[in-house]
This record gives sequence, structure tokens and C-alpha cells, in this order.
Amino acid sequence: MSEAHETPSLGPVGERERIAALDVLRGAAIFGIFMVNMQFFAMSIVDLVVPAPPAGGDAAETACWWVVKVLFEYKFVSIFSLLFGMGMVVQRRRAAARGRPFTPLYLRRTFVLMGIGLAHALLLWYGDILFVYSVASLLVLPLLRLRPKILVILAASWFGLSLGIVGCFGAIDVITGSTFQPPVAIEVMPDESGEPGEPDETDGVDRWTRFTDALGRVTTGDRKDDLSAWREVEVMAYKDGPMAATLIVRAGTFVIVLAYITLGGFGFRVVGMFLLGAALMKLDFFDARRRRWHLLMCAVGLPLGVAVDALAAGLIATGGPDTAWRLAMADPVHQVGSVLLCGGYVGAVTLLVAGGALRPLTRALACVGRTALSNYLLQTVVTTFLMYWWGLGWFGDVTRMQQIALVAGIFAGQVVLSVLWLRFFTMGPLEWAWRSMTYDGLQPIRR
Repeated sequence: MSEAHETPSLGPVGERERIAALDVLRGAAIFGIFMVNMQFFAMSIVDLVVPAPPAGGDAAETACWWVVKVLFEYKFVSIFSLLFGMGMVVQRRRAAARGRPFTPLYLRRTFVLMGIGLAHALLLWYGDILFVYSVASLLVLPLLRLRPKILVILAASWFGLSLGIVGCFGAIDVITGSTFQPPVAIEVMPDESGEPGEPDETDGVDRWTRFTDALGRVTTGDRKDDLSAWREVEVMAYKDGPMAATLIVRAGTFVIVLAYITLGGFGFRVVGMFLLGAALMKLDFFDARRRRWHLLMCAVGLPLGVAVDALAAGLIATGGPDTAWRLAMADPVHQVGSVLLCGGYVGAVTLLVAGGALRPLTRALACVGRTALSNYLLQTVVTTFLMYWWGLGWFGDVTRMQQIALVAGIFAGQVVLSVLWLRFFTMGPLEWAWRSMTYDGLQPIRR
């Protein structure tokens, strides 16, 4: 075959092919996800599965709980899921335009991402989303050929299934009376120096013994104290170490998180958002002709989403004799409100980008979005250094207000770093590694 008739090679999306609104939305999502994830970096998961604002009457802490619950939780991970589905359609179109097979390439890309996600979850932080996305993309991949209308119907079905599962668990809690109660505080056993929670720098065996003793209390104590005992284990593993204890607790928590994602409905929601994103991209969502869609999503999604999610937060925050019913209602309402507000955010950002408003901000967010994988994992590295025993050991000691301040400071640094990086390189360092493994060869990165 002559050179003139060779099939064009397939590689990463070039800078001129990028959709600006996609990059800006991805950058905004990285910020919003970090705001929610910071709670899991800084606090015991026990203090987060209890669906209630912080006790003690501190107005600032309660206000921070409301802000994260209403404006951030579930919204930005929904945006990221939506964008992931859109990206699948973009890549499929590019492969078709070049006459290249799409499925083998995307499978390789997905399995590389799955490996990155597993390494992230087991070696750094249990709350990884990359592994979940890689599994969800395998489910969505065969459906990309379907028409947008069918994809929307399937998306609604998956989301409805998620709501049904959440509602069933809520009903079971009401019937059995097994709603969460705040765990009783348990003082961490002091080491030989007499300082509670301080790692023993001279003898790692003592730390290991204290950890195994605490782990034993999880299974041998009274059931009502299990949550408190597990919180004690987490504090020891993350705040004191040693490494073996951290690895055990992280792996165990990751398994619990995967079980929740699979059985608790969240995974179905992710697949639904993937399918919706694929449908929207097939309908040329970012085309100027869709401006009426963007306006409608912004005008309806923002106020209605905030109102519905505020209702969900209010159901959680107010106690009383019917607390079980309130909690059972709150989660489905929260799920619906988060999708509405997700749509409002997407519409608003798309309008900003199309209208050229706040251009310095949108350009900066686009740089973060173009290096999203690198920034996502960098957040883990920086924050675990701040929270865990191998760094500053702040785990369990950071208030919600301080968490928000940390997110703002770290993300501001990421914005500056991303802008500077892209002056010299075309993609982030981990994006380069991912794409090099996907396309079976080192990709150009320097400008």
C-alpha cells in the first residue's frame, strides 16, 4: 500500500481538537470532588457514615457541613461521570474518522486505568474512583452504538435502579430500627511516652501490638461499640502507623467501599451518568445551537437543585421521634437534587465558556482539566502527607472549616502548577504515561 493511502494513526486528542467547555468542566469537577474527598482524607469514615451535622453546636462547623452537603456532595462526581461518558463518544468518533478499530484500543486504555486505580486505592487512599470508572466503562462500551434516545432511556433506568436500591435500604432501616447512631468516643491507648495517639519512634512493635489489640476489639466488642472501635483502629493506622497497619485498614476499607458502590446503588448511578453523557455528546451538546438547552439547565437546575438538596440536608439535620423516616427519605431526595444541581452547573459553565465571561478563570480551570488525572492523584499525595503518620499526622484533628481552607489553598497551587506546566508540555505527566501505555509507544509531550 502506498504512503498516500495509509490509514491515519490514532493518538491522543490534539490541542486544536479539544472542546473548551469539556476541559473547564473537568477542572471544576476536580475542585468539587476534592472538596468532598477532603472529609475522607481527614476524618474517620465512621464519622462520615453517620448522616448528621457535627455535634456540639459550633455554628461554623455546621455551616461547613451544609455547604459541602448541599453544593458539592454527589454533584461534581456526577459531572465527572457525565464527562467520562462524553469522552467515550469523542474517542469513538475520532477512531471512526481515521478508519481505526475503537474497541481494542479502548479496552487497553481501560485496563491501564484500572491498574492505576487499584494502585491508587491500595497504596495511597481507599476512596479511589478510577477503578470504578474503568469497570463502568466496560459496561457502557457495547452500548455506545445506540441512538441517543435509547441511551437516555437506559440512563434513566440505571438511575432509577440506583434510587430503588437506596429506597429499599432506607425502608429496611425503618422496619428494623437500625439507623446509625453517633459512635461513642474511645480514647486511643497511650504509648510508653504517655502521649495519646503519638507514634512510638523507637519501637514499631509496640505500635503494631496496640493496633492489633484495637483491631481485635472490633470483632470481640459489643455490636453497639463496633463503629467506635473501628474509628480507633483507623486513627491508629493513619495517624500512628506502622505501614503494615495502614495497608491493612486501607485495603479493608476499599473492599467496604466497593461493596457499597456495588450493593448500595452508587455504581448504578455512575453507569447512568456515563450513558447520559454519551447521549448528550451524540446530540452535540456543546454546539452553539444547543444554547437553549444550556439556558434551561441553568435556569431550572441551579435553583431547583439547591432547594431539593437543602430539603435533603434538612431531613438529615433535624432529629426527633421520626428520625428513621427522615433519613430514609433524605438519601433519595439527595440523589435527585444532586442530579438537578449537576445539570445546573454544567449549563452555567457551558454558558460562561461560550460567552467568554470570566475568561482568566475558565482558562485556568481548563488547564486543570487537561491535567485532571495528574491533579487528582496529586491531591491524594499532598493530602495524605498532611494527614497520615508518614507526614504531618493531622488525621482526625482537622475541623471542617480547616478542611475547606486546605482544599482552597491546595487547589490554588494546582491551578498555578497546571498553567505553568502546560506552557512547556502538551499534557500532564500521568496523562502522558497513560496515553503512552494506551497507544503502545511514547507520546510526544514537550511543546
